[in-house]
Amino acid sequence: MTRRHAAGLFARRGEAGRYLVEELAKWLEPDTWIIWDEVATAHLLGLTQTVKRPRPVLRDDLRFIHAAPADTERNIAWVVKIDGTGLWRHFADRLSAANMTAR
Repeated sequence: MTRRHAAGLFARRGEAGRYLVEELAKWLEPDTWIIWDEVATAHLLGLTQTVKRPRPVLRDDLRFIHAAPADTERNIAWVVKIDGTGLWRHFADRLSAANMTAR
């Protein structure tokens, strides 16, 4: 999410939208920022695709080992695709709806 993209999506969606654009601008030193909760939110909204993969093991050097263990109960749903456009459209639509009910 960039400042320009946020402004295009949210700035005309009422006070809450303008507030979010201003807050995002304050947080961004470079013009992009990783927001990890986007993945969780997209997944909860059904906007992700996943594949079952073995749960990775964290090494002492903080890298992951992705070797397949024999224990299939340790499989996880690994997110391989996110509908980012759908996620931000969903959020923008909710801002619009909140703005309409606040009037």
